[in-house]
Amino acid sequence: SQLALAWLLARPGVSSAIVGASRPEQVLGNINALNVRIGHDLAVALEQLSAPFIDGGRFGWYRLD
Repeated sequence: SQLALAWLLARPGVSSAIVGASRPEQVLGNINALNVRIGHDLAVALEQLSAPFIDGGRFGWYRLD
């Protein structure tokens, strides 16, 4: 979940993320996501995995298939 949160926060146009935690270790995991650095190769791979989605603007993201 740290990678997912780090990737989300690195996306253009994303200024914040709403996260939840029910245990202290989950809070620490969310905080530690701020220290995750996504290199170029990983960023490209993550972009390819999310490619089936399109940005619907203020209406959210939509899957193409």
